[in-house]
Parts: sequence; structure tokens; C-alpha cells
Amino acid sequence: FLSALKAIKTGKFPPWTPWMWGLFILTHNTMSLIGAGLFFAYMFMVSIGLKSRFTIIKNALTVFMGGLLLSSFFWLPALLEKKFDNISHLQYIYKASEHVVPLRSLLFSKWQYGLSLPADPEHSMSFQIGIVHLCILLIVLLVFILQLPKRKGGQISQVSFFFGLAMASIFLMTP
Repeated sequence: FLSALKAIKTGKFPPWTPWMWGLFILTHNTMSLIGAGLFFAYMFMVSIGLKSRFTIIKNALTVFMGGLLLSSFFWLPALLEKKFDNISHLQYIYKASEHVVPLRSLLFSKWQYGLSLPADPEHSMSFQIGIVHLCILLIVLLVFILQLPKRKGGQISQVSFFFGLAMASIFLMTP
């Protein structure tokens, strides 16, 4: 997001941005897919109302494609050899429904360590977000609402974007 802000200010991305995308894609395929969606949603949101909107989005696509090309030595063979793996059999071994954290465990959870088994709270690790963290989140939301008349439209949209992202990530942790 820092490179996106620099691109908005200067009109072009820093030269390290394709390398950042390449390393991000190499670290985790699924997270880079989610991160790319968030990045382009953020770029679209920030560039609304700018004259150079299409240029900025075109540059964002260019640096993303550069990152894809830099990491293609990793993901291209994986795509080509997909027919030789047995990932489809994991659905019989791994039950995702057993690892969904209930909302109650996010708020109140016994402090212990162990395996990630939300279905069995007696033998599972703690999933609590924390009362202090939730209070801080609510205080930030309250300050944001009170400061709303003094803020510019760009700041409001950015704070709203990241607050919505935090809420969506908490929501996606629950069943």
C-alpha cells in the first residue's frame, strides 16, 4: 500500500514494486491472490476522481505482471504439473469445518497452548483477540466518527477501507 500511495503522488510506482510482488507471490500463493485483490481494490478506491486514474491502474497492472514474471519459475511448473498431484484427496483428510473459530472463542477463550482445534476447546489453543484490542478498535472507530467533519474525503475513504478490511478479516474467522 506504501507503493500505491507513492504512485498516486508521483504518477509512477517505485522500481522495487515488481520485486515486492514477486517475493509476495513466492511466499504464499493463496495470500498473494487475496493480497492482489485487496491491492487493486485499494488502487481503484484511491484513484477515483483523479485525472490520471487509468494511467495509475495501468501502471499497477504492469508492476503486478512484472512480479508474476519474476516469480514464474515457481508457479508456472506448479500449474503445468497440477495433474500429477493428489491435492484433491485432502478434502477427505482435512475437515475445514473443525477449524472455524466460533465468535465466542474470539471474545472469551481459556489461555492455553496446543493444537488448533476450535471444535474441542478443552485441548485447543486460545483464539481470543483480546478485550484490550477490541477496546482499542472501538476507540479508533469512535475517534474516527468524531473527527469525520474535519477530515478530507481521501482520508475518510482510506480509514474506511482499512477498518472494513479489519472487520472482514474478523468476520472470515468465524463460522
